[in-house]
Amino acid sequence: MKLCLIFVFLVLTSIHVKANEFHLGIWVGQAKTSLRGYDSTIISSNKSDTSYKLEGSYKLSDSLLIDFGYVDQGMGQVVLLNETLDLSSYHQKVREIAPVLANGFTFGSDYIFWQTETWSSSIELGLYVWESEIESRSDNDTLYTDFSGTDLYFGGVVSYAFTKHWNVGFNYRNYQLDQSIHEYSLGLVYRF
Repeated sequence: MKLCLIFVFLVLTSIHVKANEFHLGIWVGQAKTSLRGYDSTIISSNKSDTSYKLEGSYKLSDSLLIDFGYVDQGMGQVVLLNETLDLSSYHQKVREIAPVLANGFTFGSDYIFWQTETWSSSIELGLYVWESEIESRSDNDTLYTDFSGTDLYFGGVVSYAFTKHWNVGFNYRNYQLDQSIHEYSLGLVYRF
């Protein structure tokens, strides 16, 4: 909560002049989470996958940007030893344990706290409107469970401008779902 209040204070005290600059970026990285539970029948699990982001930003001032985008964090997986023939019971167990990596839309803001002609660093805070699907299979039967929600994310970006219009950057984000999702990504951003 203190982090949110500090962020709001920095944003409100930094709005000087409209810069009217639009940015469009594509990011590729790795999203990692943890299992949502434990069971002795776990054979294997995969709690990370390649993530993709397409994001746009509108620069309100020299230090404040408003962001919007789409994020696909890939899929997690868990394989359990099926001790029962009942698909419904098996699916319930998978549902309680499987790692959740999601996809959805983001809306947030970046506060640029350090900037030179070529380098910049910012912190970000926003909302993630997400959905995820858990699929469990046994023999020829498949069951699905859908999850969705709206949760906070926060993170930071370090970027380097190698031309007037092009930046490369490194981004860390923490999505605050029931099990946090940590995402590390590299991006290419075009400034209009």
